Amino acid sequence: MDYRDAVAFTAEEVNSLAAENRIKDILTTLIGRLKALQKKYDFVVCEGLNSQGFLSAFDMDINIEIAKNLGCPFLSVINGHDLEPEETS
Repeated sequence: MDYRDAVAFTAEEVNSLAAENRIKDILTTLIGRLKALQKKYDFVVCEGLNSQGFLSAFDMDINIEIAKNLGCPFLSVINGHDLEPEETS
């Protein structure tokens, strides 16, 4: 598989599109990419945006919105290093 077939946007592109209120364009492109991959492979793992370069609230919101629109389960992996359990929720 060519890496470019598996990636729809860079973090900068998503940030720019979101700033222009073009979330629907992001979702439409991602759904198209997912459907193309599903035709070729038995299963597809979707990895959302990480928080590098994003505000954490935006990062979480857009990942949840994308997962809902793709029909994918959502699992958030966070860094809890040096935190108490109650500080990670």
